[in-house]
Amino acid sequence: MKCVETKVVQSHMIKPKYLNNHQTLFGGYLLAWLDECGGLTARRFGKDEAVTASIDNLNFLEPIMVTHQFTVMTYVSGVGTKAIEVFAKMIGEDLDTREKYLAASTFLTFVFKDQTFTDVTIEPVTEEENYICQGYQARVAQRKMNRQLQAEFVKAIDTKYL
Repeated sequence: MKCVETKVVQSHMIKPKYLNNHQTLFGGYLLAWLDECGGLTARRFGKDEAVTASIDNLNFLEPIMVTHQFTVMTYVSGVGTKAIEVFAKMIGEDLDTREKYLAASTFLTFVFKDQTFTDVTIEPVTEEENYICQGYQARVAQRKMNRQLQAEFVKAIDTKYL
């Protein structure tokens, strides 16, 4: 399957109700739209529901201003046995000047409960897709190491009420 066959594009106009106290897009809205768009990509790929397992290092690169348009674009960038990786980029656009800018980027992992993907691969076509997909195995290894560190961290955290 080609990356483009899994692509989902979702655009939003940034209105005052979406702003934080700095008059830029509140990150919680961005996360909700990101998860929704990534979930649609997972559904398009797996033809079944999946759950969000992780969001890697969401990097906020540029603030998104009021009256700008904001577009989330996602596509599958790697396939495991029961999970897929979805690349997400968030592009802002000043509607007055038509200037576009990369506002944020991340990778999401979605897990499928009742499916396995042993014979399914993802095929990059564009230069961007090739660059993104070639790093998949290294990101999987990093996530595995992060899960081990997280397991140690969880053991040290007290969940009793104060």
